[in-house]
Amino acid sequence: MLPRVKKPALFERFPELQLTIPWVSLTCGPTPVQPLENLGNALGTENVWIKRDDLCGQPYGGNKPRKLEFLLAEALQKKAKTVLTLGALGSHHTLATAVYCNQLGLHPLLGLANRPLGERERPNLLSSQALGATLFFMPKDYYLLWKLPVKWLKQVYTDKKIPYFIPPGGSSLLGCLGYVSAAFELAAQIESGSSIAPDEIYLPAGSLGTIAGLLLGIELAGLTANVVGVKIYPSSKISSSGVFHLVKRCHAYLKKHIGSLPVLRLIESDIVIVDEYLGAGYAHTTQECEQAITLMQSTEDIRLEHVYTGKCLAALIQAVRQNRQDGKQFLFWNTYNSLPYQDSLPSAVVKTAIEASLLPYLSPVVDCTDSQ
Repeated sequence: MLPRVKKPALFERFPELQLTIPWVSLTCGPTPVQPLENLGNALGTENVWIKRDDLCGQPYGGNKPRKLEFLLAEALQKKAKTVLTLGALGSHHTLATAVYCNQLGLHPLLGLANRPLGERERPNLLSSQALGATLFFMPKDYYLLWKLPVKWLKQVYTDKKIPYFIPPGGSSLLGCLGYVSAAFELAAQIESGSSIAPDEIYLPAGSLGTIAGLLLGIELAGLTANVVGVKIYPSSKISSSGVFHLVKRCHAYLKKHIGSLPVLRLIESDIVIVDEYLGAGYAHTTQECEQAITLMQSTEDIRLEHVYTGKCLAALIQAVRQNRQDGKQFLFWNTYNSLPYQDSLPSAVVKTAIEASLLPYLSPVVDCTDSQ
């Protein structure tokens, strides 16, 4: 278990932010950067590493706790009772929100969009319900246009307060700061010698808050790594222009709090988003993805999943195979929770009751395999 973070790396670099930006400690770290020796041997290289953000929270890791410790701090600051957020069926974001709301005494209200739900996502849905989260479902995306305002107004009436809203993936300007800070954490590890200086960093690109925050943080921290985002959702917004727009807004947000913040030098053409690993769409796996998941499990005993991290690793593996002779250092930024949270919650009795109440959404189990 990693120690609880007492101050984010962003505040270490810019202490004045402690006075103006809310933050509550939810993460553990710094998360280690480790060589993937066995995976590298299988690929014929020594230059593959991993940033273990799968261990960054307690009791739930992945990339969400870094965002939530800024977002939920603002919810507490605003004295909200309820936190409203959105995700897909089986979403890790909505589960992580429920976990940390539960820890902080906030009530999670989770809107879940209809997406393929396989066996690997069922525990997330069940655990969210077991934590006492209120769930509402959207069989069609356009239901969001009326369901979200209705749920919001009902919660205002119930709480006599405005619920705190977190966008999908926690990818607001405040949420992005979690990964601006993560870049400064990596910079400190490189300086101390506990991490290599990567040439390329691979991570999934979905709601874009993680990659946008990391790109901005890498520039502000003076690092030179290229960041490659692997597209996991078929939307035109998941693009270099979409990322750049969020980076610019996040930079402007920080500029309001830090008068000496350097000018943004990043340009849109510097941002790399690859989309050839998407397959049939969000939550649909691919042969390359499953092979990557199996290879990581068999060589390093690290679990990945098929929606985000498996596709991301598949892209990195292909890049390594194409460039293993040029000496590049590749860093896989693991955004998946690997702590056994879903394995221990809920109990068998509770699980049976929950499955009965959620039967319309749990059965039949969707086959997410892309046969292409």
